[in-house]
Amino acid sequence: MKYKNILLATAATLAFGACSTDSEGTVQRETPMEISLISSLSNASTRGSLDTDGSITRLQSTQIAADETVYAWVDANNGSASSSYINAWQLTAKGDGTFSGTTQYYPSTGGNIDVYCIHANLDATPTGAFPATAVTHTVMTDQSTAANYQKSDLLYGSVQNQGRKTSQPVVFKHKLAKIEVKLKVGDGMPAARLMDAGTAVYIQNTLPKASYTPAKAPALADGGAIATYGGSVTATGTAADIKMYMQKETDATATILAFGEAVIVPQSVSPTANFIKIRMDDGAELFAKLGGTGDKVFEAGKKYVYTVTVNLSALSLTSSITDWDDGGTQAISAK
Repeated sequence: MKYKNILLATAATLAFGACSTDSEGTVQRETPMEISLISSLSNASTRGSLDTDGSITRLQSTQIAADETVYAWVDANNGSASSSYINAWQLTAKGDGTFSGTTQYYPSTGGNIDVYCIHANLDATPTGAFPATAVTHTVMTDQSTAANYQKSDLLYGSVQNQGRKTSQPVVFKHKLAKIEVKLKVGDGMPAARLMDAGTAVYIQNTLPKASYTPAKAPALADGGAIATYGGSVTATGTAADIKMYMQKETDATATILAFGEAVIVPQSVSPTANFIKIRMDDGAELFAKLGGTGDKVFEAGKKYVYTVTVNLSALSLTSSITDWDDGGTQAISAK
């Protein structure tokens, strides 16, 4: 009986030591808890009026669109150092800020985590460790569908030293530049032609590929540099027309009759090169140059808005630049 009691006491001691921290540094084991990421997009405009007679809904404005793929890398953070924990975790956005994908868990040791996420149209599916060298992101030249526009958007988001929680927010930043075009009727131009389903708008003379060198970066503070956050982006490839996603007005008396949006790789464009092309329903084309005395620099995370007065034989432009929202103006004219 005495031996039996000693054995029971020894077993209890071992069991206690397996789930606690003792003076010799035994690691405490935590109950498994799922890592659940939720996303949001910052510097994003949600809705804005075409004019007093209509409204527009901007694509991928406050949330990553449904069915878009995000890759996440998770490091275990013990307070003094981080080590790789989950690599190239493939997630699918649901459109409401949540994701579906293989279930992953917080470290059983109870430590915190660092999370690094990338949404990109890459030339190769990420596998293994966080990319240490440049990868290629491609902007779709036909962004006339919502799916192609959303696929073209390069996003990065991260959080550091986060403890266990039922949902882990990650704020994403746009790593590309956005172009918006608003069409107004001008001299000799029938409103019906701008509203016609066959009227299309193109961005010209930009390089559609990005050499992207990812970098693990802490969450970006307000006012931080988006251009370097999460790695650098350099425009590559051969210049090509980019067809914009369009929304058309139904009221011919409205001031703005058509709205287009597209994302481009940050880069410089010559002021003398054609930048906006409008192809009418009958195939006729009108062109606009940026104008000015120097190259126009399109920056990461910025939105550039061009209001285009479409005359029968010329285009007249005004523009503004914002952090994906509102900003100053500049007058431009072109034929």
